[in-house]
Amino acid sequence: MSWSWPLFAWGVLAGPVWVVASAAAFRLAARYVGGDGSRTVAKYAGRYPLWAATGLPVGVVSALLDTAWPDLVFTAYALLTLLAPLPMLPKLRKVAEEQACESGGACRSCPIACDRRSAGAAEPTVSSAAG
Repeated sequence: MSWSWPLFAWGVLAGPVWVVASAAAFRLAARYVGGDGSRTVAKYAGRYPLWAATGLPVGVVSALLDTAWPDLVFTAYALLTLLAPLPMLPKLRKVAEEQACESGGACRSCPIACDRRSAGAAEPTVSSAAG
């Protein structure tokens, strides 16, 4: 059996890079949707060491077998977990804005005027400026 240091390093470094990218993605997605992201990052903070350590056995297997396939699969999985939710962000943003409107919060870009809280209307009305 041979040992490949570059494959070992790839696997070991992929875990922490995945954690940093995930934390950044959580914050950016939350900011895009309208939140701050700190709750999501704090929610998963206990899992970050495990996620970071996942690269170690992957790197060992890849280096022992002298093949890049375990590293490639792990890297592809990490990328998919970051990229797969992206198409859902516009829908999440729309839902968040509608909930803010319905609760009397600040609406940033929705076409519904939040006259509910002042007029006491049962349904939100369409703003004349939005038309």
